[in-house]
Amino acid sequence: MVFAGTLAENGLLDLRATGVGADTTLARIINRVEEAQKAKAPDQRMIENFGRW
Repeated sequence: MVFAGTLAENGLLDLRATGVGADTTLARIINRVEEAQKAKAPDQRMIENFGRW
């Protein structure tokens, strides 16, 4: 398994992508944050909007 920022010190790396687009960890995190935002109570959203003033 190779992670972002991996350095090849000697030779070449032969890589195969196993997760792209919506299959990546980052995409899953973003999806969960978006779901949490949608699940907020209407009162909580109103208070947050009021707090921005």
